[in-house]
This record gives sequence, C-alpha cells and structure tokens, in this order.
Amino acid sequence: MVVVAIIATLMLIAVPSFRWIYNVGRLTTPANELVATLQTARMESIRRNTRTVVCRSDNPDAGATAACTAGGGAWGGWIAFVDNGDNGAGVLNAANARNGVRDAGETLLRATTSAAPIEVRGSAAVGAEANTVVFRSDGLARATSTGNPMSAIFSVCIPDASIGENSREVRLVAGSRISVSRFATAGVCAVPPNTR
Repeated sequence: MVVVAIIATLMLIAVPSFRWIYNVGRLTTPANELVATLQTARMESIRRNTRTVVCRSDNPDAGATAACTAGGGAWGGWIAFVDNGDNGAGVLNAANARNGVRDAGETLLRATTSAAPIEVRGSAAVGAEANTVVFRSDGLARATSTGNPMSAIFSVCIPDASIGENSREVRLVAGSRISVSRFATAGVCAVPPNTR
C-alpha cells in the first residue's frame, strides 16, 4: 500500500509537467516549420533570381495540385513555391509568372499541415496580401500596395488558458528578418498585430 501511495503521489506531481512538455512540443514544431518555410522561400528567391511565395493552403498535402487559399481564418497548412510560370517542362509561361498563384508545373518548395488544436493566424499585413508573403528576387518580402518591406506576425497558438505561454509568434521584420517569441495570451488565439 505504501508503494502504491508513493507512486500515486509521484504521478500527481509528474503529470502536469508532462502535459506542459507535450504542449511546448505541439507549439514549437509548427512555429519552427513556419520559420523554415519562410527562410526557404527567401533563400530560393535569391538563388533562383525570381519570386517565391508562401501562402495559406487548405490542401498542402496534395502534391502537384497544392494551391493557395485566400480566405480568412486560421491556417490549416501552408505551402511555399516558385512563382515563375514554369510549366514543369522548363518552358516559362509569361501569363502565369509573378501572379501569386501556384500554377501547374511551378516548383513546390515546402508544404506543411498544422493539426488541431493548433491555430495559425497571420496579422493584417498578411491578410491584406490575400494570405501570402511574396519574396522578390532581392530576398525581401514587400507589401504589394506600397512596395515597402513587409512587417508581419504569425501567431501559432493553442486555445488553452491552462498553458502559461500558449502562443509562439513568428515575426517577419523589414521584409527579411525572421524570429520567434513566446507569448501568454490567456487561452485566446486572436489575429496578432503587424508589429510589437
């Protein structure tokens, strides 16, 4: 009986710690994947001397038919692709180049799915660009309306108030600098501001 009581006491102490570790992993993995996607798109835009796009996608696992989704709300996934109008056979179609839409044949760089209960949301600067971040050949993401380097935040969040720091913010500053910060949002997963 004493051994069972000791084990029960240890479990009462350990279980909350395991839950915290589990939730930290659930937040860190998609935040790191979003950082990797943005960095890959930026590097490929410079390397290929052409535009690359990171966008919200409702079908990121669809391979050749993975496409961008312009609607609002939480991101269930995202893709990065080369926006050069390539038809897949090395022939460029000028009508499809630089249109911000993944056309047939354009190279898919990365595709990621985010599982519930994780909610990924872009700030208003991303929403204003139809849920896309476009890196030009100089490696800078720029706002379409102004041409200025983009500053935006992506929130990767679990809507659970029992988790202390239930949000990771992936920041894109001055069109190229990418960083991650932890935040406590009291269990609310809202659209983040463009800057902090």
